[in-house]
Amino acid sequence: MQPLITDRLALRPLTRADMKPAFAFFGDPDVMRFSLNGPHTLRKTTEDFIVTNNNRQERLE
Repeated sequence: MQPLITDRLALRPLTRADMKPAFAFFGDPDVMRFSLNGPHTLRKTTEDFIVTNNNRQERLE
């Protein structure tokens, strides 16, 4: 997936290098309050989420 870049924003797929900030986001109960699965309580859950979504995206390309 090609990144989407504007003057103020860059959207790109998450990578394993994003693990720490991604877990901070996905593990925050306030951020995830409307998520069907709730906040991630383990870093492994966030890592699995990143890997699964990247694999899904690669299959679609």
